[in-house]
Amino acid sequence: MTLFKNLEKYKKRVALVTEENSTFSYQDILDYEKYLTSKIKKKSLCFLLGSNNVECIILYVFLIRNNVPFVLINSDTNTNYILQTIKKFRPKYFFCPKEKKLNLKFKKVFYTFEHYDIFETDLKNVRFNSLNQLLLTTSGTTSDPKFVRLSKKNLKTNCDAIINYLSIKKSNKVLTMLPFSYSYGLSVINTHLESGAQIFLNNNSVFSKDFWINLKKSKSNSIYGVPQTYLFLKKLKFQKFLNKNIKYFLLAGGKLDTSEINFFYEILKKKKIKFFAMYGQTEASPRMSYFLINKNLKKINSIGKPLKGCKFQILDHKKRVLNKSGDIGELVFYGKNVSLGYAKNYKDLKKGDVNKGKLFTGDLGYFDNDRFYYIAGRKKRISKIFGNRINLDEIEYCLSKRQIDTSININDSFLDIMLEKRYSHKTDLIRDLIQKEYSINKNFIKINLCEKLKKNKKVIF
Repeated sequence: MTLFKNLEKYKKRVALVTEENSTFSYQDILDYEKYLTSKIKKKSLCFLLGSNNVECIILYVFLIRNNVPFVLINSDTNTNYILQTIKKFRPKYFFCPKEKKLNLKFKKVFYTFEHYDIFETDLKNVRFNSLNQLLLTTSGTTSDPKFVRLSKKNLKTNCDAIINYLSIKKSNKVLTMLPFSYSYGLSVINTHLESGAQIFLNNNSVFSKDFWINLKKSKSNSIYGVPQTYLFLKKLKFQKFLNKNIKYFLLAGGKLDTSEINFFYEILKKKKIKFFAMYGQTEASPRMSYFLINKNLKKINSIGKPLKGCKFQILDHKKRVLNKSGDIGELVFYGKNVSLGYAKNYKDLKKGDVNKGKLFTGDLGYFDNDRFYYIAGRKKRISKIFGNRINLDEIEYCLSKRQIDTSININDSFLDIMLEKRYSHKTDLIRDLIQKEYSINKNFIKINLCEKLKKNKKVIF
């Protein structure tokens, strides 16, 4: 099972549109792919710095269709992290945007592909299990992250399930709104390319005037976003920008407050626009469940039901299945889209399918009498900001090593830090440090001052 295997049947259709209104057909993608096939040795690990641009998507399609394993991270990732990851995984080829200035000690560029340079490194080619296709960073934001190992089957089965549920067709059009290397953003790319649909490439945020210009030009049928996206849309009074092309909104990457969901539901209902919520993790390629809010408003806090061919179970602390509605335990997911396992370095690429289709989500959940599932909390102290799971204990520890004691509360809208007043002069230092180490935008780091710090208790389940 491989994504994009049948792109030939869409070859006359437009696949990609740039902000400058340049168009690329599916035939253009296939022609570039054929050319790249003569340049890249198949049994080689590659490294792709990705963003929402034509070259990146063509390189991505080439790697998938030719079963070339690769590491994918965002092109705006800091240089030290990129260099550390290269050292850990020892890729044979490195695909890098020309504007990204890196001090690489590789061989010279052996091929230039439009605005990308392709380096053939002098690193020894690593051995890997052929099941490994794509390596993505976990949903967690850490200074030393694990990568999720995804197979062709993982990507294809999840892609097909999403296409089926959202009824994505070749006539669909979509505007990119999320980072290319983020599993949620990547699933939008996957589902639309697999369907022969049209993708308008946008890298502007909803706060940019150009975003709304691009939304109108693209004639996008959908709006995709994480909770923070929706909060931004609310501030901007998004309803005045809606047009007749938009058929549905999709929320994923974290929980939105009930009042906020109701706010969007009421506006979208009047516009006859469907409002979907989906629950997932990168480890599930990435979607696990679906929920059409329009039809189930009474269950507004639910994550819905598992995707077709998948299932949930609730397990107690002794790993026993709980079959009574309302009983809370760890939410466990079963499906062909469950990742193979993790990798911290190239040695882990020898591993095959460790998870065997079973994923312990780390979330506490329960189901109701109609088998709709709900999230009740988390086993660990994790916040989910912009779709990224953030280990709060790790950040507290990082700060404590610098003689800054804090208490961080679980909050999915921003990083909620408590600090004693006597250390108020360190607030800017804390924000700068967290942004640098964990790539959390300073605007989403809230620091509250208190007289006496009360440390968080660890969650035990």
